[in-house]
Amino acid sequence: MSGDDVELKDMGSTNGTFLSGMRIPGDTLARVRDGSTITFGDEDLATFTVQALTDEEFNSAQSLSSAEGDAEASAAADEAAAA
Repeated sequence: MSGDDVELKDMGSTNGTFLSGMRIPGDTLARVRDGSTITFGDEDLATFTVQALTDEEFNSAQSLSSAEGDAEASAAADEAAAA
């Protein structure tokens, strides 16, 4: 793997890991591309669509995620203090 490449590997799951509808054989790395779908389980237990982000979009998402985490930690602290 190099640069912006992303690879996916099934770690011996029972129900399989699928990349764009194709089951990933054990001990195989599969290259994930923009628009690929990743599905966990042979009955669509969870499906995700991959979307490439610009650096600006990535940094914005990181900032939002961090702010949400701070808000959750603050709420948990408030709840613990009220108990």
